[in-house]
Amino acid sequence: MGEAIYLMNANTGVFTTPLANMSGINGVQTTESHIYWANHNVQSISRIQVNNNAVPTGPAEILSSNQSVDDLALGVEKAGAVTKLYIGAMYDNTVVETSLVPSPASHVVASNLTRTGVGLCAVVVFGRRAMDKGLLYASVA
Repeated sequence: MGEAIYLMNANTGVFTTPLANMSGINGVQTTESHIYWANHNVQSISRIQVNNNAVPTGPAEILSSNQSVDDLALGVEKAGAVTKLYIGAMYDNTVVETSLVPSPASHVVASNLTRTGVGLCAVVVFGRRAMDKGLLYASVA
């Protein structure tokens, strides 16, 4: 069957499977209109448009490819549009910023995160408090 993305109501435990029969999923983010995911098997970041029930309404779109990836964070403008991706490039031990507009372009924003030349950048996430909303955290294994 493969891996899937599940949508669960934390209050009731009821869940649906909006995206199934996938493999290599290793990071998921959502917006009002899209589900984004990292796929470490094929080294890509993709998204798919969804309705209010998280049911896909169109085909998946690859936003970044040929990029070591383990996790992603979304760079969102005040208007709610995702304009950048921040990729935890696991095996490269880097954080890569990919601009989506006006056209896709990537560059490394942090490297050698352990200062030892080794490590695996496994998680990237923006702070959730008012004081650190603009800060990107990275975890290295």
